[in-house]
Amino acid sequence: MATPYKTQPNTAFWKHFIANQQSSLTEIFTPRFSIDVNTRIATAGSCFAQHISNALQRSSIQIMDMEPAPFGLNTDISKLNHFGIYSARYGNIYTARHLRQLVNEAITNNIQTEVWQRPDGKYVDAMRPQVEQHGFPSEELVILHRKAHIARVRQMLVDMNVFIFTLGLTETWQNKDNDLCFPIAPGVIAGNFEPTQYHFVNFSYIQVLEDITQALAAINQLRREHQKTDVKVLLTVSPVPLAATASNQHVFTANCYSKSILRAIAGELTQTMPNVDYFPSYELITSPWREQPAYNESGREVKPEAVANVMQLFLEIYQLQRAEAAHRVDNNTDPLCDEIVLGAINT
Repeated sequence: MATPYKTQPNTAFWKHFIANQQSSLTEIFTPRFSIDVNTRIATAGSCFAQHISNALQRSSIQIMDMEPAPFGLNTDISKLNHFGIYSARYGNIYTARHLRQLVNEAITNNIQTEVWQRPDGKYVDAMRPQVEQHGFPSEELVILHRKAHIARVRQMLVDMNVFIFTLGLTETWQNKDNDLCFPIAPGVIAGNFEPTQYHFVNFSYIQVLEDITQALAAINQLRREHQKTDVKVLLTVSPVPLAATASNQHVFTANCYSKSILRAIAGELTQTMPNVDYFPSYELITSPWREQPAYNESGREVKPEAVANVMQLFLEIYQLQRAEAAHRVDNNTDPLCDEIVLGAINT
């Protein structure tokens, strides 16, 4: 009897891949485009994106750094101030809406942020509230620093060859007056939460798809104005669960909702946009066939060895330099996350 499955490769069958263990993990993903030492890579997204940056840097792959640390600044202090964490000091970008806002801000040079005050009296940029560890003494300095930051982001959008973006959340908080969304709710790190001014939003599939599609279209339009080809985009989905939810759901189901939408969006974009690809770090961490648990006792933080295995596979698939330092287990590279602060609220 004829069946369309007769012509499918072995990798299409769960039994072959899992039960018989006859398939290499490198078969899980076939890259749509190449990456090498000459590729100018920009990284952004949720805090899990930092693991990809770290692995590539240890493998001597070029990660763009548009806002390098001042010469001689201590490494630990540099990290706390978000130097070298991503390709620019925009902090964690958890949602597609935040990415869209940042791209539009960079293209129009129309500064879009709020200035929040911390309990110690210092001021911070609401779009990146932990980027300056010591804060700023005035609101004016916050805006001046943001203007300089946005100029570097614009240059990054023009110069990059590959953009690696990790989708993290669908939940956010918005200003009711101008729809600005933030990486963390006002009042958690800085600012004051006023229900008349801010409201909770949990973006739908259609909203997330529109946001990231529009962000990529704007980037490519900018690049064409500079006689550049469309950027190649590598999407990932963060396997790190929500620290907390304001959706009135149990955090367990809220997390499944959020990650399902983001994974579906990544699949949709990969199918419809030839310059977009998806690396399955989410599946590699969360799949039930793993021999060892990928998460620590909290059930939220991914173990360093699990991260190292995923990053080693990434380097192998892209045939990048496999120096020992590139895929070692590194216990000292915990990502900087705004969202983790939420975990301390309910203690």
